[in-house]
Amino acid sequence: MNFRILLGALAVAVLLLGISQSVDAAEISEDFSTDPGWDEFGNRDDDQDFGWSDTNNAGGTAGEIGGHIIRTPLAWYAQEITPIDVNTTSLHTSGTVILSGSGNFLMGWFDSTAAASGGLDWAPTNFLGFRSDDNSLYVFADGGGDSFASGVTSGASGPTTFDVTFDHTTGDITATSGQGLTQTRNIGSGGWSDLANLDRFGILTLYIDGNDSAGDIFVDDLTYTGEVGGGTGSLACDFTGPEWNPQPDSVCDVLDIDDLFGQGNLVTGVSAAGSVYDLTGDGMLNGDDVAAWLSNAATKNGQSSPYIPSDVDLDRDVDLTDFNTLAGNFNPIGSDAVFSVGDGDGNGSVNLSDYNTLAGSFNPIGYGGATAVPEPASLVL
Repeated sequence: MNFRILLGALAVAVLLLGISQSVDAAEISEDFSTDPGWDEFGNRDDDQDFGWSDTNNAGGTAGEIGGHIIRTPLAWYAQEITPIDVNTTSLHTSGTVILSGSGNFLMGWFDSTAAASGGLDWAPTNFLGFRSDDNSLYVFADGGGDSFASGVTSGASGPTTFDVTFDHTTGDITATSGQGLTQTRNIGSGGWSDLANLDRFGILTLYIDGNDSAGDIFVDDLTYTGEVGGGTGSLACDFTGPEWNPQPDSVCDVLDIDDLFGQGNLVTGVSAAGSVYDLTGDGMLNGDDVAAWLSNAATKNGQSSPYIPSDVDLDRDVDLTDFNTLAGNFNPIGSDAVFSVGDGDGNGSVNLSDYNTLAGSFNPIGYGGATAVPEPASLVL
């Protein structure tokens, strides 16, 4: 099967209303040898079937992202990042890609809040990255103004590498394919204010009406500008929402810490480089991330001190409600318990360690400077 990669130039205008200050953003690298745990929205519904898979269509060792994509309805598989403003931040992405079929999709940085608000347009706003059209791949951007995409055909017949750089200080967009084809376009100064809250990087459907022919894309060995963050501009604590809409909802509550606890045994530690749940950025999910979540969520919710592990309902006290929840779920040999049922340390069980922690912090009138009251004397099962 023949594959064509079209690499073109983006038009990103940058309007300086004052003196713009550069921001040095970190880069994230992924070889996808393990599931990165990226944010998912509709990517496995109906005819959509894309995300992480233990395959190697893009070459190299097993593990990549991508799959079968139809351009509507809205769906994405993306890493949640600290929001990026292209007016002050340069961007870079590189990797290996293979593309087939006539489907349409986007891959790059986007504003999830703008995407979720809908709008069936040929040029979805608040996006910068790749766009496909039939069996071709373009570099593309749209920030609410006129979009721009042009390119050269590389004639690739299999996986090829890509490298795209946007330098906000010079206005240069440089795109290079694995066949040695390079195009640079200077887009000058100016700005698209709608590209000031890019809070995801990943694969996004085009979400427009029209030809719903499917296509396949697989990407591996990916590097991109971004820092793992809390989404929609908040602190890193908002991972999910209610069951009927399990997406970040700008609320940091027990659903979110339960989601963190569901990633594995946080006492022994879980390897998770680049994961949105890795709040400390050390490539591991463990007690440090639990502590970071309790602190971040408290700050997000206007509290002056972190939540404590025994406050299973996060109501700022440790009382009989918390005690009864722990007692009712007491199971020292369990492996799938989460925070809201009494597992305070993240090891998957509700045991004497959790009880002792609760007993030591028992305070029905509230913690964070409140006067302590007598502890419960024993655990009744």
